[in-house]
Amino acid sequence: MINAPGNIRQLGFIVRDLDEAVAQWLAHSSAGPFVVMRGQRFDGWTYLGEPQDQILDIAFAQAGPMMIELIEAQGPWPNVYGDAPPTETCVLHHFGLLVADIEAASAALNAPLVTTAQIDATSQLRYFDCRERFGVRLELISDTPSVQAFFTLSESLARSWDGTSAPVRRFEEVTG
Repeated sequence: MINAPGNIRQLGFIVRDLDEAVAQWLAHSSAGPFVVMRGQRFDGWTYLGEPQDQILDIAFAQAGPMMIELIEAQGPWPNVYGDAPPTETCVLHHFGLLVADIEAASAALNAPLVTTAQIDATSQLRYFDCRERFGVRLELISDTPSVQAFFTLSESLARSWDGTSAPVRRFEEVTG
């Protein structure tokens, strides 16, 4: 059991090429459909306490009750995702946990803070280096209505997916 301040709801992977990684997941798992968001920026993004202009291409899907998040970081490097772009197709990076009180959860975790960012006006994310404890980083995510809506969207798409049609969708298509 992982003694962490929340429930693990997401497995996050850093990928060399988002399209390649999505294709691999679709070919070799039951995860899907994948929803792709390109060129994502988050306000207040920091790396080791310093502001950083990080651009991410992200795809997410459900594998049963677990969200799979694939992240292709565009740089700059180093960043929370590594010292340089990955050379492998897909590497486990973090467990994502939803927490009601991110301040209290951060204090309880008592681990090195690596990255912070605002998801929206009421929601934050924070990455902590927990590799010595858990073998991965932990991402604490504010458990707010907007974050719950994001997870609910992913779960809803998975429930209604027939396993073959439209395996990759743009975020704008499913939220528009």
